[in-house]
Amino acid sequence: TKGRLVAQEMRVIGNTGPYGTHGFTVQNVTGIRGLTSYNCPAKKFDCHVVYTNIPVPGAYRGYGAPQAEFALECHMEDIANDLGMDLFAFKRQNWVKVGDKLDIVMYLGERGTAAGEVDPATYPPVTTSGTEECVAQGMRAIGWHRRNDPAWVRPADQPNIRRGIGFAFCMHGTAIPFLDMGGCSIKMNDDGSFNVLAGAADLGTGADTVLSQIAAEV
Repeated sequence: TKGRLVAQEMRVIGNTGPYGTHGFTVQNVTGIRGLTSYNCPAKKFDCHVVYTNIPVPGAYRGYGAPQAEFALECHMEDIANDLGMDLFAFKRQNWVKVGDKLDIVMYLGERGTAAGEVDPATYPPVTTSGTEECVAQGMRAIGWHRRNDPAWVRPADQPNIRRGIGFAFCMHGTAIPFLDMGGCSIKMNDDGSFNVLAGAADLGTGADTVLSQIAAEV
C-alpha cells in the first residue's frame, strides 16, 4: 500500500565518556523511542556505546530520545515528499494506534526477551492513545492550512520574508521498561481538600499540573 512503512533500521553511536554510567540505558531509550512511534513489520537497531575522553556524562533532557526522534521525523518528511504524499496523511497512516503493539520495546531495556523475561506473544497492546486529538489541536493552533498558501509563505508586501511550518510527532516515556515503577497516593483532608503524594520531580516538565488535573478529574 502506498505510504506504508515496511522496514526501519537505526544505527547509533553513543558517547558514554570515560565510565559506563548511563551509556547502556540512554541508548536503549534511543532505540525504543526511535523505532516505536511508527508501525512496520521489520525493525533493526544497531548500537555501539564507546568510551571517550570527556567529563563523566549522565541523563539530560530526554535521555536519548530527542536525537533519535529528530532523525526519524526528518526521514519521515523526506519519504512523504518523495512519495508525493501529504506529510500529515503519511505519518497518520503509519503511527502507532490503539491495538498495536510496541513491538521493539520488549527486546530493549534493562531486561528483555533475550533473558527470557518477556514473552512477545503476551506483550500487551496499546489500550489508549490521544495522538489524533493532540495532533488535531496542534495543527489548528499553528494554522497548518497556511503551509501551502503562497500569500502567507511569500507575502507580497514583504519580499524579504519566507515562512514555513513544520510538524514533528514524538513520544517519550516516564520510566525505563521493565525496571522503573511509578506510584501515587491521595490523602483527603478534614476540610475537603486533597494532598497528592507522588515521586515525580517537576523540573519544568508539567508534572505538578498534570497530576493535579488527573486527581481533580477523578
